[in-house]
Amino acid sequence: MTTIEKILSIVSIGYFIFLALILVFVPASRQLPILLTLCGIGVVVNAILLYITFKDVFSRQFSSETTRYKWIILILFFMPTILVYLALHGFRPHSTANDP
Repeated sequence: MTTIEKILSIVSIGYFIFLALILVFVPASRQLPILLTLCGIGVVVNAILLYITFKDVFSRQFSSETTRYKWIILILFFMPTILVYLALHGFRPHSTANDP
């Protein structure tokens, strides 16, 4: 991941935390026009985060090909897995064939 992609990932995770806190602590934000706006932004942010994460999964070398597909399936069907993937692999540099 490049620095910009890392920053975008952190910002998107921060947006979802912000959205959850706003919906819990500000009851006035639960009106339909406000919800549509916040969720519309959330869809765009989520699409960007998915693109960045999948780009990283496909460009990274794993110990086996099945590991890559396991990450893809986990991310698609259980979205919070992105947090685990980013912590374990996403924010770390790619390893090359010459690394020990």
